[in-house]
Amino acid sequence: MKDLSSISPFRFTPTDSVARGTSHISAGAIPAAPPCCTPKEIYDRVHQEISRRYLSFDQGKEMGFAGKAGVTGDIDFITKKDLIGILRHLKEDESALQESKKDSARTQLFDKIYLMSGDKETGRNWNLRLHNYSVRGTGLGGEDIPHRHRWTLASNVLTGGYNNVNYEERSVSQPHDPKDKFNKYVLGASSAQTTQGARGATLVNEAVMVPFKNEIYAKGDINHFPIALPHSVDTAPAYMGTTLTLAHTGVPTTDTSIAYYKEAFTSLPSLHFESVEAFKASIDLRIAQLQVLDLQDNLSTFLNARQQNNQPLTPDETRHLRDTHEYNYVETSLLPALAIYNMEKINGIEHREFSADTAKFLDSQLSQINQRVLNTLIEGNQTDLMDQRLSLVLEPGAFAQAMAERQGQ
Repeated sequence: MKDLSSISPFRFTPTDSVARGTSHISAGAIPAAPPCCTPKEIYDRVHQEISRRYLSFDQGKEMGFAGKAGVTGDIDFITKKDLIGILRHLKEDESALQESKKDSARTQLFDKIYLMSGDKETGRNWNLRLHNYSVRGTGLGGEDIPHRHRWTLASNVLTGGYNNVNYEERSVSQPHDPKDKFNKYVLGASSAQTTQGARGATLVNEAVMVPFKNEIYAKGDINHFPIALPHSVDTAPAYMGTTLTLAHTGVPTTDTSIAYYKEAFTSLPSLHFESVEAFKASIDLRIAQLQVLDLQDNLSTFLNARQQNNQPLTPDETRHLRDTHEYNYVETSLLPALAIYNMEKINGIEHREFSADTAKFLDSQLSQINQRVLNTLIEGNQTDLMDQRLSLVLEPGAFAQAMAERQGQ
């Protein structure tokens, strides 16, 4: 792990240039959204379009809209601005807010916000959620242990990324490495938790789960997860930064799912948000996070255009343009830069990192973000930097090997 003890909590200047592989699964062309829409109009438009595309899904073949794998084709048109509009609608509409809170979940390191679903009456009750994985370690709410889903899954990686590990299940009677032995459980659906808030778990037997494939899924990828293939997720948060994904699932094919744990238990604790206020706060954070990701893309476009037009860039602007493709760029460069930028503005100090033209651009972008919530993001990120939770160096292991293979493609 790289030593970040000397790094300012407000600013991190990368010194290691790490080559980045390009996205290996294209999201396809994204149609432009109407220029002026209310949050409800955005919500309705996205819901209608997913519902239309989902009609093409064949569960037996796991092929869907436009001949794409699984349900990946259902969500490749959704933009970050669409997601911001959807989240705002959830906050503004009391009925939608309560429905979302009921089916959303959280742990210390993993938030899952329910966005919308299809029509249960017609048997097309697909689902759309926003998943956020913190940089503060593992413990991803069950994603980091082998498991089988009860529905076909598509995942659009909006920032960060993870190592997707696929497994072959074998009998314990076969020769095996002890580290590959697990307890196999049948889990009740998360929507069928008991009144005590626990999710039932029934031990089936012991099983050996042998990993046979590691593959990095990163920003820009839209991935298909076959229903029959067990997998786990490793986010390597120090290197990948915060990971945010848009998860879309098809109709459940069973009432239960399968998970493989080392420990023994009879139920899983409730992961629901403890209050409406806590849930609204999480929605606010996700909105600000998506706006910062949009700012990242827009700043890169702005600086690249200036460079192409032979307009001078400051040394720090050149660094931002160079490093924007680093997986943890938001955490290690952009948020620290915004912290300094805001302090300079508050104190009437000339901006040392950005030119006057870039400052005007940033002011326009930042005016759209709730400053109180942005400050919460910045303060949490400063804590992560001070606690040395971020790095540009991968520890040797399966993740590093999978990353090398991705970059070699």
